Amino acid sequence: MNRTVEATCQQCSCDRDVSVDSSVHDRYLMREGLVQNMFPNLTPADRDILISANPPYNRRSGISYYLCPPCWDIYIGADEEVDA
Repeated sequence: MNRTVEATCQQCSCDRDVSVDSSVHDRYLMREGLVQNMFPNLTPADRDILISANPPYNRRSGISYYLCPPCWDIYIGADEEVDA
């Protein structure tokens, strides 16, 4: 069964989402593995949605700071990437 996880960009307020297997996502939320190991088929941008998801799928006690790819390029820089 799939689950749609959404994140809202803190700069432009656009919503981005990704669909993932709910059982794997539940294990990720329980900190059973790293996002890149549990979701190797997702792009780094899609994994960032999981890392910075809107509640209730946020691992950081409701605090999230997500930048969509266009805003990331503007505010962080296109050549700067963070390993997810």
